[in-house]
Amino acid sequence: MIWTYKNLRVCRLTDEQKSRTCGYRYTVTSENTALTAFRTREHLDAWLALLGLTLEQPIPGQDDGPDAHGSSRIIGTYRRRGCLSDADQAAFWAARGVEIRCMDNADCTLGKVTADADGVRTVWHLNPNVRDRPVFNYRESCALEDRGVLDAVPHDHWHTQGGAGWLLYDGRQVIWEANGLSELMAWARQRGIVSEHRPLRVINAG
Repeated sequence: MIWTYKNLRVCRLTDEQKSRTCGYRYTVTSENTALTAFRTREHLDAWLALLGLTLEQPIPGQDDGPDAHGSSRIIGTYRRRGCLSDADQAAFWAARGVEIRCMDNADCTLGKVTADADGVRTVWHLNPNVRDRPVFNYRESCALEDRGVLDAVPHDHWHTQGGAGWLLYDGRQVIWEANGLSELMAWARQRGIVSEHRPLRVINAG
C-alpha cells in the first residue's frame, strides 16, 4: 500500500503546548491531519533533508524561549510504502536506497528511502505482520533521532573489523559479515535463519 503526503505544515509549540504532548516540540500535519512529530530541531531538519522537503519560511528554533511559536508550510511531497505481500517484500529487500530507522505501528523498524521517477521520495518499510521484520531498540533509536541521526546503523557505531555494520554469530565465531541490514537479511532468509535482529549487537543464528 502506498500513501502520499502533501499540503504539509510544521508548527513549533510553546512550552505550555509541548506539555500536552509526549515531549514533542514540533508537529507536522498533512492536509490538516496530524502526521508526525519531533522532540528536537535536529530531528526535524534531518527528516526534511532526507525527504527532500524545505520550509517556506523560518520558524523558531529549539531554544528560542518558552513562548516562541510559529509555523510554516513545508514545500514538497513524499510517499510511504508498506510492504506485506510476498511480491512487495521482495521489492522492499531489492530496493536500493538510504537505510534508516523508521517508526511504524509503535516499532522502530528498518526503512528505505528511494527517489521515484517524478523526483518524489518514498519511505519503504515492512508491514508489522511480516514475521522477520527487523526491530530496533526503541530507546536507543529515540536517542539517535533526537541528535538528527536517522541511519539504520550509524557509521560511528560500527564496531567490526573492515567496517562491516552487521555480524552473524553462531555462538563460537563470526561466520558472516554484511555492510548493510538488507544484505544480511537476504543471506539469512536464503538459509532459513530466523532470529531477533538488533542493530549494534551480535546476531545469534542459533
